[in-house]
Amino acid sequence: MTASNGISYGTDGTGNPKTSDCTTTVAAGGSIQSAINNAATGAVVCVTAADYSGTSLSINKAITVRATGAVKIKSAVLTGSNATLDGFTIVGGAADAPAAGVNLTGTSNKVVNNLINGHGLRFGIDCYQNTCPRNTLIANNTITRSNNFGIYMLNGDHITVERNNIYDLYDSVNNGIDVDGIRLFGTNHILRNNYIHDLNSKLSVSQPHLDCIQHYQNGEGTDRVANMTIENNYCVRVSGMCLITSNNIHPAHDLRDYTFRGNVCQTYGWQQVIFSGIDGARVENNMFLGATQSGPNVTVENNADSGAVSKNIHIRNNILIRGDGRNAAIGTLSGNPLASGYLAGNDKNVTWVDATLLRDHAAFQNNPAHVTTPIVASDFTSFRADAQKGNVVNQGAPMLTSGLTTDIDGDPRVSGSAIDIGPYELG
Repeated sequence: MTASNGISYGTDGTGNPKTSDCTTTVAAGGSIQSAINNAATGAVVCVTAADYSGTSLSINKAITVRATGAVKIKSAVLTGSNATLDGFTIVGGAADAPAAGVNLTGTSNKVVNNLINGHGLRFGIDCYQNTCPRNTLIANNTITRSNNFGIYMLNGDHITVERNNIYDLYDSVNNGIDVDGIRLFGTNHILRNNYIHDLNSKLSVSQPHLDCIQHYQNGEGTDRVANMTIENNYCVRVSGMCLITSNNIHPAHDLRDYTFRGNVCQTYGWQQVIFSGIDGARVENNMFLGATQSGPNVTVENNADSGAVSKNIHIRNNILIRGDGRNAAIGTLSGNPLASGYLAGNDKNVTWVDATLLRDHAAFQNNPAHVTTPIVASDFTSFRADAQKGNVVNQGAPMLTSGLTTDIDGDPRVSGSAIDIGPYELG
């Protein structure tokens, strides 16, 4: 589905019509799994429009399995290497049967152009085995109505998650688990140009904590994040936070070295982003809107539970908009003070107050059952207009990180001292 900014986010469930490279075609009523089992390495198994809602697929070889029309399946598992699942509508079954729409392990696999829409699913796309994928692409999928997480990986390396549309997730079974757009642990991942929106905790029976992206430690110290890049994503109308990170159990820096840049975060938790006991974060050219309760837009703190110290946090070229003026835009939560110098860099940020955020917050929270569409066109015009209310054009400092060549809407990103503050290149 292409938004008004010209970027494609997710899919509409009609499949991928490409047939020119099909080596095998499964007509309605045929066995998809048999075609997979009989396919040679490099084959493209194409499936014409049909309803296989009771069928779960297993792909363990280097082939592409593509829906060329609207094809419903129950779920899919990808193992091995160089397997691709392309264009299916995944509906799941009864609660936790299966738990995931797509389960991933292996190397260099791809999950692209799929619509995952089944409220019996706990996870849209996941890996909860000991060995999660490497060099994997998760792109242009739409994930909606899963009970807990859109994308959930316990570990992995070099996973790229891009141009996915994740919205309207909520827990209807009260399973005691949070609801998040993305939980992606591991190393060297890239999350870019995803559209995560309309996640309202009041839709869930237990009203869980609900965030776009969340990371934390566990007791075994196996939930780790290192060298993660989160860039050019929209996270809007979300009850919790845009990014929550927490070395919360022991003082080691299991979560470290974040690059968080070019994002729009309109969320309604205590803050938009929190770094709690984190070593290393570059936060630049983002736009934060909200923090209407009691915290700053960006919170940096030592973790009170584990004693992990936050350090090497750089915050540059950000727009920080608040619904009221009660708190600083960048700061720490009360009762957990930081030593002087915890911020390695904090400059060229601009702030202002916009009371309409309080109105928007109330309207969102008080109307959890509002009609949500896959693409909300105004999201790609209103935030750009908001960014132009401040003195941001050509006012930025050179970015601390490299490689960000476009802004959040795909326009060329100016480098050097002429860069515009925030996620949009306006000048």
